[in-house]
Amino acid sequence: MRVIVRWIGVWLLAGAFVALVVDGVKWLANGAITSTPLGQFLYWLSPGALNLSQAVVERYTLPVLWDPVMIFVLNLPIWVVAGALGFLFAFLGRSRTRRVDG
Repeated sequence: MRVIVRWIGVWLLAGAFVALVVDGVKWLANGAITSTPLGQFLYWLSPGALNLSQAVVERYTLPVLWDPVMIFVLNLPIWVVAGALGFLFAFLGRSRTRRVDG
Protein backbone atom coordinates (compact mmCIF):
# COMPACT_ATOMS: atom_id res chain seq x y z
CA MET A 1 0.00 0.00 0.00
CA ARG A 2 2.86 2.39 0.79
CA VAL A 3 4.30 1.86 -2.67
CA ILE A 4 1.05 2.98 -4.30
CA VAL A 5 0.80 6.05 -2.06
CA ARG A 6 4.44 6.94 -2.77
CA TRP A 7 3.86 6.39 -6.50
CA ILE A 8 0.87 8.76 -6.44
CA GLY A 9 3.00 11.31 -4.60
CA VAL A 10 5.77 11.12 -7.18
CA TRP A 11 3.31 11.58 -10.04
CA LEU A 12 1.68 14.54 -8.30
CA LEU A 13 5.11 16.12 -7.79
CA ALA A 14 5.92 15.53 -11.46
CA GLY A 15 2.61 17.13 -12.44
CA ALA A 16 3.37 20.10 -10.20
CA PHE A 17 6.74 20.51 -11.89
CA VAL A 18 5.13 20.39 -15.35
CA ALA A 19 2.51 22.96 -14.31
CA LEU A 20 5.27 25.21 -12.96
CA VAL A 21 7.18 24.93 -16.24
CA VAL A 22 4.03 25.73 -18.25
CA ASP A 23 3.39 28.80 -16.10
CA GLY A 24 7.03 29.80 -16.53
CA VAL A 25 6.77 29.52 -20.31
CA LYS A 26 3.61 31.67 -20.22
CA TRP A 27 5.54 34.20 -18.16
CA LEU A 28 8.35 34.30 -20.71
CA ALA A 29 5.93 34.58 -23.62
CA ASN A 30 3.68 37.27 -22.12
CA GLY A 31 6.20 39.17 -20.06
CA ALA A 32 3.89 39.06 -17.04
CA ILE A 33 3.75 36.55 -14.23
CA THR A 34 0.65 34.43 -14.63
CA SER A 35 -0.45 31.18 -13.10
CA THR A 36 -3.21 28.78 -14.02
CA PRO A 37 -5.68 28.35 -11.16
CA LEU A 38 -6.80 24.86 -10.21
CA GLY A 39 -10.45 25.77 -10.83
CA GLN A 40 -9.74 26.87 -14.38
CA PHE A 41 -7.90 23.62 -15.08
CA LEU A 42 -10.69 21.49 -13.60
CA TYR A 43 -13.28 23.44 -15.60
CA TRP A 44 -11.24 22.80 -18.73
CA LEU A 45 -11.19 19.06 -17.94
CA SER A 46 -14.90 18.73 -17.15
CA PRO A 47 -17.20 21.71 -16.64
CA GLY A 48 -20.08 19.57 -15.37
CA ALA A 49 -17.99 17.82 -12.74
CA LEU A 50 -16.99 21.11 -11.11
CA ASN A 51 -20.63 22.23 -10.88
CA LEU A 52 -21.66 18.81 -9.58
CA SER A 53 -18.97 18.86 -6.91
CA GLN A 54 -20.20 22.25 -5.74
CA ALA A 55 -23.75 20.92 -5.44
CA VAL A 56 -22.61 17.80 -3.58
CA VAL A 57 -20.42 19.74 -1.13
CA GLU A 58 -23.14 22.29 -0.41
CA ARG A 59 -25.86 19.67 -0.01
CA TYR A 60 -24.15 16.89 1.95
CA THR A 61 -21.64 18.88 3.99
CA LEU A 62 -21.62 22.37 5.43
CA PRO A 63 -22.54 24.94 2.74
CA VAL A 64 -20.00 27.31 4.26
CA LEU A 65 -17.30 24.77 3.37
CA TRP A 66 -17.63 25.53 -0.35
CA ASP A 67 -17.49 29.30 -0.36
CA PRO A 68 -14.48 30.25 1.71
CA VAL A 69 -12.52 26.98 1.73
CA MET A 70 -13.01 25.39 -1.69
CA ILE A 71 -13.02 28.72 -3.53
CA PHE A 72 -9.67 29.51 -1.93
CA VAL A 73 -8.26 26.12 -3.01
CA LEU A 74 -9.67 26.46 -6.55
CA ASN A 75 -8.00 29.87 -6.92
CA LEU A 76 -4.56 28.51 -6.01
CA PRO A 77 -2.12 27.72 -8.83
CA ILE A 78 -2.10 24.10 -10.00
CA TRP A 79 1.53 23.60 -9.07
CA VAL A 80 0.91 24.66 -5.45
CA VAL A 81 -1.96 22.23 -4.92
CA ALA A 82 -0.33 19.33 -6.78
CA GLY A 83 2.99 19.96 -5.04
CA ALA A 84 1.44 20.06 -1.58
CA LEU A 85 -0.55 16.87 -2.23
CA GLY A 86 2.52 15.24 -3.75
CA PHE A 87 4.65 16.00 -0.70
CA LEU A 88 1.86 14.75 1.57
CA PHE A 89 1.50 11.46 -0.33
CA ALA A 90 5.27 11.01 -0.54
CA PHE A 91 5.56 11.61 3.21
CA LEU A 92 2.75 9.17 3.98
CA GLY A 93 4.28 6.55 1.69
CA ARG A 94 7.81 6.75 3.03
CA SER A 95 9.42 3.61 4.36
CA ARG A 96 9.63 3.46 8.08
CA THR A 97 13.11 2.39 9.03
CA ARG A 98 14.46 2.45 12.53
CA ARG A 99 17.59 4.31 13.30
CA VAL A 100 20.07 2.46 15.39
CA ASP A 101 22.14 4.74 17.56
CA GLY A 102 25.31 3.23 18.76
